[in-house]
Amino acid sequence: MGLPSLPSYEQLKTTHRQCIACGQPAGEQKGLELVFRSFDEGVVRATFYASESHQGYQGLMHGGLVATLLDAAMTHCLFYAGVKALTAELQVRYLSPVVLPVELTVEARRTKQRRGIHWLEAKVYGADVTYANASAKFVSVAGM
Repeated sequence: MGLPSLPSYEQLKTTHRQCIACGQPAGEQKGLELVFRSFDEGVVRATFYASESHQGYQGLMHGGLVATLLDAAMTHCLFYAGVKALTAELQVRYLSPVVLPVELTVEARRTKQRRGIHWLEAKVYGADVTYANASAKFVSVAGM
């Protein structure tokens, strides 16, 4: 009797299709439509064009959207590892305001795991600037 196989990235992504960050919400609600790719050493990455429609203070990206990008990247990092988990803790450090419009990259990696708990790190950056980084703890969920 072998070990159970992990769900694929595509299987996990379909359970997340209404997500405001990376899904395609129904109706008139428009999401961020992030598309993540997996790279060596478990890193995932997506690009995002931040425009004036993403601002908080005039000309600056809303900090909550920056946090959303970071959280989504870490979620997809786990999806690529075959893990479905919920954010238990998220700590964001804002390093520089995101002046709009700008093309951003968000990336994440898992740094540790133990007994259904996963620790991750992520960052949002542009040309030569890291705008924010985050660390988080996620807890695996079954049957969700």
